[in-house]
Amino acid sequence: MILDDQNLTTSSITSVFAAKLSFEQPNTGIANLANTSKSIKLFPNPANSTVTIENLPVNTVIQITDMQGKLIQKIIPTDACKAVNVTQFVKGLYLIIISSENKHIVEKLLVE
Repeated sequence: MILDDQNLTTSSITSVFAAKLSFEQPNTGIANLANTSKSIKLFPNPANSTVTIENLPVNTVIQITDMQGKLIQKIIPTDACKAVNVTQFVKGLYLIIISSENKHIVEKLLVE
């Protein structure tokens, strides 16, 4: 599921997770939008020290939230690849929200 700025809320993030984070092609007529979520790579997952996010679009903002929607970290990467240190994160599930040009991709991350 790809969210836009108008409907990105804690409840929409939670419902995305509850729907097993399945990605659906939107009915916007923009074929490349669905391909964006498939090309971004987040690994390793689960992670215990560093997680790498690759193939980030230009002008991206990464937000990491816990499952209650609390913002844990906000990152503005300077290139298409970003390594995030998760050693200080409490073990559990997190949402990685990757935003670029009013479009949001939500990935789940398990920190062990």
